[in-house]
Amino acid sequence: MFHSTDGYLRDGLCKQLNALYQCFPSEVEFYLCQLLNILLHNKNFKVLADFIFDKCRESQHFATQTCFLLSAMGDHGSTRWINKCKKLLVKVEASIPADDRVKEKLELPPPEENGTVPPTPEKEKKDKKESTEGGESGIEPEMSPKIRKPFARATRRAGKDYFFQNLNFLKELVAISQKLTQKFSQPELYVSELQKNLEGLNKFIEDGVAFMPSYSTARHLVLKVNSELCYPIPTFGRVLYYLMMEVVAIPGSLVQPQGVKEYMSTLMEGNQVPDEKENSTVDGNDEYENSENTDPGLVSAFGENWIQRCKRLRAQSEFGKLLGWDSCAYIIKQGDFVLQEQFVMQMFVQFQRIFDKERVPIRLRIYRIMALSSDSGIIEVVPNALSVDKLKQQMEGGNLRNFFKQQWPDKADYNKATTNFVQSLAAYSLVCYFLQIKDRHNGNIMMDTDGNLLHIDFGYLLTRTIEFEKAPFKLTEEFIDVIGGEKSKLFQRYEELCVQGFFAIRKHYRKILTLVEMTMTQPIMGGQFLPCLNKGSVLKNLRKRFHLEDNTRIEALVKDLIKESRDNWRTNIYDAYQNILQGIRC
Repeated sequence: MFHSTDGYLRDGLCKQLNALYQCFPSEVEFYLCQLLNILLHNKNFKVLADFIFDKCRESQHFATQTCFLLSAMGDHGSTRWINKCKKLLVKVEASIPADDRVKEKLELPPPEENGTVPPTPEKEKKDKKESTEGGESGIEPEMSPKIRKPFARATRRAGKDYFFQNLNFLKELVAISQKLTQKFSQPELYVSELQKNLEGLNKFIEDGVAFMPSYSTARHLVLKVNSELCYPIPTFGRVLYYLMMEVVAIPGSLVQPQGVKEYMSTLMEGNQVPDEKENSTVDGNDEYENSENTDPGLVSAFGENWIQRCKRLRAQSEFGKLLGWDSCAYIIKQGDFVLQEQFVMQMFVQFQRIFDKERVPIRLRIYRIMALSSDSGIIEVVPNALSVDKLKQQMEGGNLRNFFKQQWPDKADYNKATTNFVQSLAAYSLVCYFLQIKDRHNGNIMMDTDGNLLHIDFGYLLTRTIEFEKAPFKLTEEFIDVIGGEKSKLFQRYEELCVQGFFAIRKHYRKILTLVEMTMTQPIMGGQFLPCLNKGSVLKNLRKRFHLEDNTRIEALVKDLIKESRDNWRTNIYDAYQNILQGIRC
């Protein structure tokens, strides 16, 4: 589609795209950035333009993503490129239906049967066949009017005014971080300033225009900000912050109130609220969402277990009796390449699909990133996880192997945790090599309560690199020590998984190359909107890393990469540098 100039072929492809969206909307939305890029390069591609405008009319979720992507893509590049992004953004905004299209009052979702607090969303997924009865109206007489208000307002309105107020709510989240940054030299004011600004979000919540993006077509209507659990995160001249909210799941495709009403009716009939995690881009990721390790040692190291926290908050909340209630946490980030991070997470999804298709038992941790501009956005918090830096601060002697022994004293639990560590280490070793992800200090590597490693913060990759970091990926002696040393069976298993994963990626290399190519702007546009794609050699160098001509020595090649990375002196010096510069433990 990107290169084709055949009108009939384009029309046929767009018809297939429309059919795909009807059955699998998340699959189409996965490529939304690339579809917008194609449209920006082909002003006469009317069928694709009509598809995007139609979906924006039908789905506020789709329209929100489209507007913020175009805004972010238009932050950088040539004057020509920026103007094209702005013009398309104006057309998208104009496609949103007018306010007077539909005005109809809707009802509130019912409480659980007998007013009891329902199980967690994870438990609800397992008990889909069970239903509850909400009575004739589905609302208990004693339920506070405060609970009704956001629903009544959110579900009786539609159109431009409603849509843009929701955009303003999301922009206000970033504005709070910007206001905190203005107080960077006064850290004693961070907390009070954050609390004061969070109170300003109440007007959006009370008006029913506060929606947070979620997986696939589901959105979260914000019911309350848990301000007592929010806190500032100062870093490198900026102040980010941790945001925790109580929400209820609403399908994002329901812009028109009749659709929302139908959805609410299913709740009143006792049906389950769809779990947005079922629509996650990567299937089979339940092991992360359902982690419920309540070992006292883990609680002391990682803080309160996420599942237990949600149960506690739901029991205490005036909204907790509603079906579909959930608790969500985000990092609100500004002053960094958030659009680039969103692209990296898209690449991770593609890699994970390859691993799953080829049945390679290694896993990347996928989490939601939504750029609101090129350098600001909303990042989903990974539950039950801490950076290796923070974990080492809590350890005696700061040794990861000792930490594993302390946290998983039972042999079976320890073996499971180290197996998870090996599988996740293999996955990130491969993607860090292929995408050349750098800046892998221990503040950017995390671990969860199941022993899985996961990486965050992707400012340096592909052509935007740190020249000093030459190792293919990070493989410190400490990591090897966790799995018993290079002579251990686990280390051999790590090597095997890396080899299997490399073969799988190599087999589907076109999927990786195509996604990168579809994200790049053509030379005629004068520059890229992502810093990591700024040099013309990006595709050529990426293709080289697949070693497509070396069919007979792939296993040896992978083991050479492991050998080169193992306890690499440049990795160790970079960690020491970050320790001196930022105090990050190495």
